[in-house]
Amino acid sequence: MTSTSDSEYRLLCREVLTDIIDKPTMYPQGLTDIENIIFGHWRACHQLLNIDRGASFDLCFATWLYETRGVSGAAGFARAIHELACSQDANPRTLFDELVQEFLKEW
Repeated sequence: MTSTSDSEYRLLCREVLTDIIDKPTMYPQGLTDIENIIFGHWRACHQLLNIDRGASFDLCFATWLYETRGVSGAAGFARAIHELACSQDANPRTLFDELVQEFLKEW
């Protein structure tokens, strides 16, 4: 069961991710940069809302990538998506946008 703080974090995280996807010119395009932004967002929420690391978007998303796509997120979701994009001959940023939208429906 998610706590009120976790629910609030998820809502805030969705807002950031939606902005990253919907307003790409406002954010860096590199997945590593996006991963760093998301980690920084979790860190701030951790300090303000006491969000557990295991509830963070980046860890949950990396786990989901492994469970649904079979790609390891041990080196982070940016690396996992790059590997997946190479295997599918796809654009990593476009693939990231699609996968995040799919993941957010479940998270």
